[in-house]
Amino acid sequence: MCVLFSPDRTPLAWWLGQHRDLAMQLPGLKKYAVNLVRVAPDSPEPEYDGVAELWFEKEEDLFAAYQVSQDTSNITRRLGRRDRKSVV
Repeated sequence: MCVLFSPDRTPLAWWLGQHRDLAMQLPGLKKYAVNLVRVAPDSPEPEYDGVAELWFEKEEDLFAAYQVSQDTSNITRRLGRRDRKSVV
């Protein structure tokens, strides 16, 4: 599970667009789910705007998905760009 934040994008467009498209390229991915943070009016800006769940059959499949090729390495770099905070 990763939590990401970037002030220069629209959360819904990111999570259901580019992030989903990149995540779907991970081999062995069984399910992709997103939970967006809702902020009440007059509330401070949250530290993150959503949580993505990447589901795999086994823990080994998760680790293998991030190690299989140069293409996947590029995917993980784009998912965790430096302008975002990432927590695993």
